[in-house]
Amino acid sequence: FFFFAPAHMTFALLVSRVVDLEQQGRDPVQLRQALEALLDRYPLCFGYWKRRAELELAAADEPAAVAVYERAVVPCAYSVEMWTLYCAHAARHWADEPERVRGLFERALQYVGSDYAADGIWDKYIAYESAVAEAAAADMGRVSALYARVLALPLRLHDVYWARFAEFAATRTASELLAAESEAAKHSRTLARANCTQRALLPLC
Repeated sequence: FFFFAPAHMTFALLVSRVVDLEQQGRDPVQLRQALEALLDRYPLCFGYWKRRAELELAAADEPAAVAVYERAVVPCAYSVEMWTLYCAHAARHWADEPERVRGLFERALQYVGSDYAADGIWDKYIAYESAVAEAAAADMGRVSALYARVLALPLRLHDVYWARFAEFAATRTASELLAAESEAAKHSRTLARANCTQRALLPLC
């Protein structure tokens, strides 16, 4: 449900109300209303979207938490932080649905994957695929593909990714690395098309 704040309530007052309710351990309904009021007025506050989702998790309602994240990525579609929080939730709570998790990561990358500061989302994705491969005693082909994709982008931590990849590649087989190249090329084309579409939708200034 939604709760709209009176016009006189400033950002500081809305935040103060949320903090007070959290510290007092009051009725979650009141806290939910306070968060809704804040997010209705300031929908780009990704940290409060996370708190709103965690309120649903505290009530053991994971689908409701997902619904909150889905609401969040509408106004925060180009927020690396928002997508990283959502993907972290997916990796933690959808352990039995790896394709669903991958689908969310890929959706996130279409929006923020080429952002100069997108290292947070790439780090999460690489860590997720590494954990899945290790748990299944599988090869690291997916991880290799992710490194190949991220190295093709001019991100702020490009040199860091080169160093990590060099360390990673030293322990991998040639077949893992070669298979990753074609997979990375396919995804890079998809990401490029998505970026072109998004640029076309931007208003002219």
